[in-house]
Amino acid sequence: MCLTLTAYSAETGLHGGDFWVTVANEYDSRSGQVRDAVEATMSWWMRQIEALISTSVELGQLTPCDPAQLAFEIQALFAAGGHMYRLHHDPKAPLRVRAAILRRLEGLRGPAFPALGE
Repeated sequence: MCLTLTAYSAETGLHGGDFWVTVANEYDSRSGQVRDAVEATMSWWMRQIEALISTSVELGQLTPCDPAQLAFEIQALFAAGGHMYRLHHDPKAPLRVRAAILRRLEGLRGPAFPALGE
Protein backbone atom coordinates (compact mmCIF):
# COMPACT_ATOMS: atom_id res chain seq x y z
CA MET A 1 0.00 0.00 0.00
CA CYS A 2 2.63 2.52 1.08
CA LEU A 3 4.90 1.72 -1.81
CA THR A 4 2.06 2.16 -4.30
CA LEU A 5 0.94 5.48 -2.81
CA THR A 6 4.43 6.91 -2.56
CA ALA A 7 5.31 5.65 -6.06
CA TYR A 8 2.21 7.40 -7.45
CA SER A 9 3.19 10.57 -5.65
CA ALA A 10 6.74 10.44 -7.01
CA GLU A 11 5.73 9.48 -10.56
CA THR A 12 3.19 12.27 -10.87
CA GLY A 13 5.37 14.84 -9.13
CA LEU A 14 2.45 15.77 -6.90
CA HIS A 15 4.01 14.78 -3.57
CA GLY A 16 0.83 15.25 -1.59
CA GLY A 17 -0.14 18.35 -3.52
CA ASP A 18 -2.75 16.90 -5.80
CA PHE A 19 -5.92 18.64 -6.84
CA TRP A 20 -8.07 17.22 -4.04
CA VAL A 21 -5.71 18.20 -1.25
CA THR A 22 -5.44 21.71 -2.65
CA VAL A 23 -9.21 22.05 -3.06
CA ALA A 24 -9.82 20.53 0.38
CA ASN A 25 -7.55 23.14 1.95
CA GLU A 26 -9.38 25.89 0.07
CA TYR A 27 -12.94 24.76 0.82
CA ASP A 28 -12.77 22.98 4.18
CA SER A 29 -14.09 25.97 6.12
CA ARG A 30 -16.70 27.00 3.55
CA SER A 31 -20.18 25.72 2.89
CA GLY A 32 -21.91 24.75 -0.32
CA GLN A 33 -21.89 22.18 -3.10
CA VAL A 34 -18.17 22.38 -3.89
CA ARG A 35 -17.24 21.79 -0.27
CA ASP A 36 -19.73 18.92 -0.06
CA ALA A 37 -18.25 17.30 -3.17
CA VAL A 38 -14.72 17.67 -1.85
CA GLU A 39 -15.74 16.23 1.52
CA ALA A 40 -17.40 13.26 -0.20
CA THR A 41 -14.34 12.57 -2.31
CA MET A 42 -11.90 12.87 0.57
CA SER A 43 -14.14 10.65 2.72
CA TRP A 44 -14.13 8.05 -0.07
CA TRP A 45 -10.32 8.28 -0.21
CA MET A 46 -9.99 7.71 3.53
CA ARG A 47 -12.37 4.73 3.35
CA GLN A 48 -10.16 3.24 0.62
CA ILE A 49 -7.06 3.54 2.78
CA GLU A 50 -8.95 2.07 5.75
CA ALA A 51 -10.14 -0.84 3.59
CA LEU A 52 -6.57 -1.57 2.47
CA ILE A 53 -5.44 -1.54 6.08
CA SER A 54 -8.31 -3.81 7.17
CA THR A 55 -7.50 -6.27 4.39
CA SER A 56 -3.83 -6.23 5.37
CA VAL A 57 -4.82 -7.06 8.95
CA GLU A 58 -7.12 -9.89 7.79
CA LEU A 59 -4.29 -11.34 5.67
CA GLY A 60 -1.85 -11.18 8.57
CA GLN A 61 0.31 -8.60 6.83
CA LEU A 62 -0.35 -6.10 9.63
CA THR A 63 -1.08 -6.76 13.27
CA PRO A 64 -4.50 -5.68 14.55
CA CYS A 65 -4.85 -1.92 14.69
CA ASP A 66 -7.43 0.83 14.32
CA PRO A 67 -7.68 1.25 10.52
CA ALA A 68 -9.23 4.72 10.81
CA GLN A 69 -6.38 5.92 13.03
CA LEU A 70 -3.68 4.49 10.77
CA ALA A 71 -5.36 5.93 7.67
CA PHE A 72 -5.44 9.32 9.41
CA GLU A 73 -1.74 9.08 10.19
CA ILE A 74 -0.82 8.09 6.64
CA GLN A 75 -2.88 10.91 5.15
CA ALA A 76 -1.38 13.36 7.64
CA LEU A 77 2.11 12.33 6.59
CA PHE A 78 1.23 12.80 2.91
CA ALA A 79 -0.22 16.23 3.65
CA ALA A 80 2.83 17.29 5.66
CA GLY A 81 5.16 16.05 2.95
CA GLY A 82 3.23 17.94 0.29
CA HIS A 83 3.43 21.08 2.39
CA MET A 84 7.18 20.73 2.86
CA TYR A 85 7.69 19.98 -0.82
CA ARG A 86 5.63 22.89 -2.14
CA LEU A 87 6.17 25.63 0.44
CA HIS A 88 9.74 24.88 1.45
CA HIS A 89 10.89 23.34 -1.85
CA ASP A 90 12.34 20.41 0.07
CA PRO A 91 13.36 17.87 -2.57
CA LYS A 92 13.73 15.23 0.15
CA ALA A 93 10.14 15.59 1.35
CA PRO A 94 8.80 12.68 -0.74
CA LEU A 95 11.53 10.41 0.60
CA ARG A 96 10.84 11.58 4.14
CA VAL A 97 7.13 10.79 3.71
CA ARG A 98 7.93 7.33 2.39
CA ALA A 99 10.36 6.67 5.25
CA ALA A 100 7.85 7.86 7.87
CA ILE A 101 5.03 5.72 6.49
CA LEU A 102 7.28 2.67 6.16
CA ARG A 103 8.48 3.13 9.76
CA ARG A 104 4.87 3.31 10.97
CA LEU A 105 3.88 0.21 9.00
CA GLU A 106 6.99 -1.68 10.05
CA GLY A 107 5.85 -1.29 13.66
CA LEU A 108 2.62 -3.08 12.71
CA ARG A 109 4.13 -5.70 10.41
CA GLY A 110 2.45 -9.06 10.83
CA PRO A 111 3.91 -12.53 10.33
CA ALA A 112 2.57 -12.86 6.77
CA PHE A 113 4.45 -9.85 5.42
CA PRO A 114 8.15 -9.58 4.57
CA ALA A 115 10.17 -6.63 5.81
CA LEU A 116 8.79 -3.43 4.30
CA GLY A 117 10.79 -1.58 1.69
CA GLU A 118 12.22 -4.77 0.22
